[in-house]
Amino acid sequence: MQPLENIDPTVQGTPEVTISPPLEQKKGPKKQRHVDRIYTPSKPVTRVERTYSDRKRQAVLMYLAFHRIHDPSSRYSGVGGYRNPFGREASKMFNIPKSTIQKWWQVRDKEKFERNVPSISCAMTDPPPAQSQSVSS
Repeated sequence: MQPLENIDPTVQGTPEVTISPPLEQKKGPKKQRHVDRIYTPSKPVTRVERTYSDRKRQAVLMYLAFHRIHDPSSRYSGVGGYRNPFGREASKMFNIPKSTIQKWWQVRDKEKFERNVPSISCAMTDPPPAQSQSVSS
């Protein structure tokens, strides 16, 4: 058996392995798409705010997209006399200015809402003011 020799530093052996720390993952479950979430109607808001959280914004958009109002006399009602709420009704429900809700509706994530739910694209259209018609005999 030969005696052990000194290791020559010029000879390349196994490469050094650098271990990088694992990527940090966000805690908790992943966010669901709007169409996959369970919709629960909210109660009317009693306090006025000027800044709104993402959760509040999502609640308003979910209300506009999935809530139905029984109004068989409306020309906007569909099957069974139900229709989507108008912007003014959402404004009254959440105590948020109608213009703010309209902006949210216009810039909502269209991929999440319209891809799977095409019927909600007209939810923010308000009906024209009622015109009185005179009945002539």
